[in-house]
Amino acid sequence: MAQESRVRRVPHGSCSNGTFSRFQGRCENVSSWRAEEAMPALERLPGWARRLDEMSGHFSEAGLGGLLDYHEATNALGELLTQRVITPEAVKVWLGEQAGKHQSATVPADSASAMQMFLTDPRAFWAQAWKEILGRAIAVPPVPTLKSKTKKAVEVYRLMPVFLPVITEKDYPESFIKPNWGKHLTVSNIQRRPLPGRWVLVETIQKPAYNDPQGYGDDPLAKALGLVSRFSISWDTLHETHHPATAKLLGLSKRAVRLPTAEEWNMVGNLFLWLNANRNMSLQDLGSTDSWEWCENAYGGAGRLLVGGRGYGGLADVVCYWRGDASGYIGFRVLAVL
Repeated sequence: MAQESRVRRVPHGSCSNGTFSRFQGRCENVSSWRAEEAMPALERLPGWARRLDEMSGHFSEAGLGGLLDYHEATNALGELLTQRVITPEAVKVWLGEQAGKHQSATVPADSASAMQMFLTDPRAFWAQAWKEILGRAIAVPPVPTLKSKTKKAVEVYRLMPVFLPVITEKDYPESFIKPNWGKHLTVSNIQRRPLPGRWVLVETIQKPAYNDPQGYGDDPLAKALGLVSRFSISWDTLHETHHPATAKLLGLSKRAVRLPTAEEWNMVGNLFLWLNANRNMSLQDLGSTDSWEWCENAYGGAGRLLVGGRGYGGLADVVCYWRGDASGYIGFRVLAVL
């Protein structure tokens, strides 16, 4: 029993090195080490340092560097905000005014038009984006017609329409981070699922650290599903209960709503970074936090893939856990195939 308790707490790398026979159809090759053993260094940091670590995905490298380089000004600003002498809203208004004055010098000339294109013509937006990413044009089909309920859900639940072409890792540009399939797992046991060549809707919600008290933050989908947290939910429960309920909320068929595959999750994470750099968007680096998210892919028998642990590769990280077990280290995001 002690061994079972110890192993069940492993949310990371739990399907590599060794064997485990908890149930039939079980995930083979279970690790003897625990993810929580990799976390204690953060726990010894001062509270402000842990918060900065947990919030790292909200900062660009230049932005965080500027806060530190000009600490005399930023520290004074922080104290005024804490004392409520000035409000965050007032600061945002002032920053917006300053950005507007210098927009031509700091923002790519096509960023505003690119955002407008994304909102009004996603097909043209992604055709241009993929041409820049791959260095060649690809055929992007029209966006499938969406019901009014689905259109509203896209806005309410902050879903992004993305066209995922049929390409392989050989086609990825050098700047894209590829999954490191064999670092923690036996590659031959991984169910590979190629990109679908379809339009999908992906959640853009922030991926928090496992110990962030705010969890996934402002999360209208979780609220609609009656969830207190996206963590500590098994793969099986998601498929049996939450995905069918999500499909109803989105006005889509049950078959359309699922978890992203590891291939899709990795590509979406890379696209978020590319859009930030090339289209002036503000999407999170999904590999920047100490947590994992479920994927559709099977591993061995009852194993399912996890992705995104910052300390083990970020966007490149691929490990696994048992489909019927839940962990406070593992959350999820939804993907819908159109």
